[in-house]
Amino acid sequence: MELPNIKINDFEGPFDLLLHLIKKNQMSIRNVKIFEITNQYLKYLNEMKAMDLEITSEFIVVAATLIEIKSKYLLPKVKKEAENEEDDERNLLEKLIMYKEIKGVSMFFKERYISAG
Repeated sequence: MELPNIKINDFEGPFDLLLHLIKKNQMSIRNVKIFEITNQYLKYLNEMKAMDLEITSEFIVVAATLIEIKSKYLLPKVKKEAENEEDDERNLLEKLIMYKEIKGVSMFFKERYISAG
């Protein structure tokens, strides 16, 4: 999943929106309540209807991933499926954690560049 380099309102991409929702709900990035975040994420996407589809496609990919993970929680679990469910969620959260770290480093360098220049 590629991260777009497009700024939409206050969010530079789908992971930026996810981080915002996690922070807003005072959740740990390692313990995200998928049900709550998915519903809020979809609500935000509905508010973005007037946007260009090329821009929103990255947001829709993340929304589809959240919906898939959420739907797996609702289905009866078979051991192998439960492992796949955990993998999907873990992969998404690992990407989100990496995005947060990279964003923090880039903000650090941006601030240093501004203060030096």
